[in-house]
Amino acid sequence: IDPKGKKYSGGIPVDDGPDQFHLRVGGAELRVDYQGSGFTASSISGYRYNHFNGVADLDATTVPFYNAETRKELSIDWSQEFQIVSDDSGPLQYVGGLFYWHEVATDDFGASGLAVDGALTAPPPFGPGLPPPPAGSTYFAGGRGRVEIESYAPYGQVTYAITPQWELLAGARYTVEEKKLKYNHWYVTTADAVTSMVNAQNQPGGDAIPDKSKEKEFTPKIGVNWKPIDDVMLYASFSKGFKSGGFNLPDPAPPSLDEVKSEKVDSYELG
Repeated sequence: IDPKGKKYSGGIPVDDGPDQFHLRVGGAELRVDYQGSGFTASSISGYRYNHFNGVADLDATTVPFYNAETRKELSIDWSQEFQIVSDDSGPLQYVGGLFYWHEVATDDFGASGLAVDGALTAPPPFGPGLPPPPAGSTYFAGGRGRVEIESYAPYGQVTYAITPQWELLAGARYTVEEKKLKYNHWYVTTADAVTSMVNAQNQPGGDAIPDKSKEKEFTPKIGVNWKPIDDVMLYASFSKGFKSGGFNLPDPAPPSLDEVKSEKVDSYELG
């Protein structure tokens, strides 16, 4: 692609409309530490937001075949962590704490173009059989949804030096996370055939049934460290990992909303 990003090598145009992306991110953190006798206690508070919208040509041709518009993608989250960490003055070292996280995520996304027109104007049982869109426009099939997430997790890890060369460690985390599907609304409207920008308000569509999911997971870790000489450490460990599932939003489809399953991993490390 040329430096301006509008042509392939040989002068062939990349797309039929402007690709426009707008991203705003920001956040703040406040940390307060207390130095005690042999330990440090901390409070860590965080806030972050992410806002994105944009239009993209997905078929990469001069034909308005398949375009997408993210009308709004917004996430706002808050976190609070209380933590205590020992110093390194003795054979026993530890870290422990409690982590809390809350997020509200909203998304409004859809697609337009000849591919969408073909799917929506196809007669039953292949499609809903809508009439052709007005001249100079294409259908825009979109969905907007919102999910609220709340998670908290106590955690801790202890390391004990049984000799100057050998250390044993054990730790664990217990995560409780709940996701609430506040809404998922899908709709059909129209978009400009050249710019792909939606040129009408959202039309009545349908809604998925509000839902929620709650997951609880215990993830331990054990390991051993060996320091044969100064500045060299060899280690071996086993741990379990966890990534929560959720809802695939937005979904411009019937009420059977897809859910994303959680992921789990057993990890073995040598190094």
